[in-house]
Amino acid sequence: MTGTAQPDLGRQEAFWDARATDYPAPDAPEVRERLLARLAHLPEAARPGPGRRVLDVGAGTGSFALHARDLGAEVVALDVSAAMLARIRAADRSETITTIHADWRSIDPEVAGLARGFDLVFAQMVPSLREAADFDRMSACSRGWCAFVGWGRMRRDPWLERAFSLHGVPWQVPTGVPLALERLAEIGVRCEPVWVPEIWKRDRPSEAAVRDAADHLSVRGVEADISLLTDEVEAFAVNGRVAETASVEIGIVTWRP
Repeated sequence: MTGTAQPDLGRQEAFWDARATDYPAPDAPEVRERLLARLAHLPEAARPGPGRRVLDVGAGTGSFALHARDLGAEVVALDVSAAMLARIRAADRSETITTIHADWRSIDPEVAGLARGFDLVFAQMVPSLREAADFDRMSACSRGWCAFVGWGRMRRDPWLERAFSLHGVPWQVPTGVPLALERLAEIGVRCEPVWVPEIWKRDRPSEAAVRDAADHLSVRGVEADISLLTDEVEAFAVNGRVAETASVEIGIVTWRP
């Protein structure tokens, strides 16, 4: 069996819809701590705050969108996954976050009414930002700052690496800030990245670990062998749970259009 090393952009909606249920709560302590540590590397003027208008591209379950709202920002959250946006709405009891269900790659800022409408355009761990046009679109929506938080140059994830190996899928760090720097240079934007090492600790049922691996394989064009994964996960499990540590590097870039 073979698959692509990088996620298929045409499968993103299905991938994130499938992951929405198991994804950590946006206000979980470890999620909030990680977000705040990343935001500390942004210039003060590029952080959400009272009276600022923020566009969250690829908002997911809303960890950044909800944080920005709590700081008094007016927030628009965009995502390709309807299931992820549903989690934002469920957590947004004030009903003040505007959600947009759309693929960022096909958005026309002028037509969508987003052009030059935001003090901060923010994207975090969004795999579909791969072309110069994707970053140019962020610039077109900003009247202040843009910030992209993505994969750096290293990712070690024992369970996923094993699952990929079993299915003949090459393991690579997903595209992120190294590629973003190239694409930004193509549109005349040069900025210095910040590289941040992170440790991710997970503790989940074996079934959830198998579903996670199956989703990651599916988005790379491979149908997972569930029986094989179920047998293999036992090497990682204790009392039916998989507790593991992933070591990753995150990159952060900010720019003014």
